[in-house]
Amino acid sequence: MTIRQLRLIWGIARRLEFDYGILHRILRDVTGKQSLRTLRPDETHKFITHLRRLAGNPPDTGYHTSRIKITPQGTIIERCSLAQVYTIRFLCRSLNWTETRLWDLICHRFGLDQSHYTIDDLTPDQATQLIIILKNYLKNEH
Repeated sequence: MTIRQLRLIWGIARRLEFDYGILHRILRDVTGKQSLRTLRPDETHKFITHLRRLAGNPPDTGYHTSRIKITPQGTIIERCSLAQVYTIRFLCRSLNWTETRLWDLICHRFGLDQSHYTIDDLTPDQATQLIIILKNYLKNEH
């Protein structure tokens, strides 16, 4: 791996608000490797492509394109990124939370219920707030 690729990976991670633990969990999930420095060129490409996909963008575009949903009335609703969804799920696994417990929090905090919404339907701001809450729960647990 080149130093440029390493910087790119950490730059994407910072933009996605991934900490060391989340980035390395994704690394293990995608490549089976424990360290970025041990990646072969093909694994490096695969990993960078995966990170870009988590950001909601194909590999050849920038990082900030938001996912949107358009209602039948034509209203555009910005949706959280795949990276945010991944982070929420990662934190829930780290906390040993069930889907029910997560949705209790989402319902209480944002007034959304699981029968009408999915985690993908959170706005970027709601997802960010939820990630902060989950990180605080994790921090207080240790």
